[in-house]
Amino acid sequence: MRIMHIIDPSTPDESLADVAALVALLPQSQQSVVALGHSSLVTAAVIAGLPPAVISHHRCSGCLDVSAWRFIARMARDFAPTHVQLWGTGGLAAMGALAYHPPGGCIATLPTLPPQGLLTPINIALRRQPRWLFVGQSRRQTAALAARFSPAHQAIHLPPAIPSPSPVAPLQPPDAASLKAMLDIPSEAGPLILLGGSPGPAFRHDIACWAAAIVQHVLPNITCLIHPSAITDKSHQAADRRLTDFIRTSHKPEMFVLAPADLSVENLLPAADAFLFTPDSPAPAGSLLRAMAAAKPIAATNTSANREILRHNHTALLAPPNDPKQIAAALLDLLEPARAPAATAAAPAADEPPLLTPQALAANAREYALAYFSPAAMADRYRSVYEQLLHHPQEPVAVLSAPPTVATA
Repeated sequence: MRIMHIIDPSTPDESLADVAALVALLPQSQQSVVALGHSSLVTAAVIAGLPPAVISHHRCSGCLDVSAWRFIARMARDFAPTHVQLWGTGGLAAMGALAYHPPGGCIATLPTLPPQGLLTPINIALRRQPRWLFVGQSRRQTAALAARFSPAHQAIHLPPAIPSPSPVAPLQPPDAASLKAMLDIPSEAGPLILLGGSPGPAFRHDIACWAAAIVQHVLPNITCLIHPSAITDKSHQAADRRLTDFIRTSHKPEMFVLAPADLSVENLLPAADAFLFTPDSPAPAGSLLRAMAAAKPIAATNTSANREILRHNHTALLAPPNDPKQIAAALLDLLEPARAPAATAAAPAADEPPLLTPQALAANAREYALAYFSPAAMADRYRSVYEQLLHHPQEPVAVLSAPPTVATA
């Protein structure tokens, strides 16, 4: 098989890591990556693990730049792919000039539904190619894609992989003691809570910090560790402002510590005693999957996307979104499991089973993540999809070993 991947500024970092995993784990396939946009996209792709040798970059002003359309057509003519794999709505919109028909069809793994402004070029692209398959990385996103593009085109659910460590990350990340010393956190300090997630409107980091501040009244020496990307992403200024305003007005702002910008989430996990993941709507789950694989106790919001990955009182403790008191209660159940249940608003009802220990929750989360979200499992699913499209083009695609539907509590 010959697979031509197309990435663009709408491709999330988690999808760049998936592309890198496919390039590394499908060595029997020849693969090429077309990058459309600013050179910063190539930098992000290399940080995610893509070898520079497989990347062909075209600098353009956007997916509606005619030069991008011509570049895709020229790359397809020269590479002659069996499959064209797109990883963003921009690349999909730029497919309108592709006269080449890959025998294995075109696959579009989309983080969001295409915006209204791109519908016309996308409809042109759909008419130019005889076979399209749309991939959602959550069941909710898959249903949305099916509602938009079926019955003419099939939509399937292929979950993302645990992002692999970046090849440009430190070879020897600091251990817990060294990291705390680097951050000027006293060795006698209390538990350390790591905020997970990407910057943006889906993540209420201010709610997470509010919950941590409530926990601080019970555990005075806790520290809340925040990656600087959560408050410096200029594309999400409203979310950034909420977080910085909360920290500035907090009664104890010193409990909030910014991590060094050159340390990624996987470098920070060894020092964390608990991982807090608080989106209020579907959001990228790369940092959550990393925390699961690292066997960290997790408190998360009870959103539909989180419930596809986590099960309450089995792999994590879930609380309602935008409810800092309930989120704080879940955190306390992870950090102080021996305290009296009456002290928490999240105390189980009489007919509910007792909460698992933080160690048991973390062990279950790691086992589940490695079984269903490993890069190898993700690569096997995509290889199966590519083979089905190539050898059985008229039949519906079946997904190999999809994660089971997680029952909600």
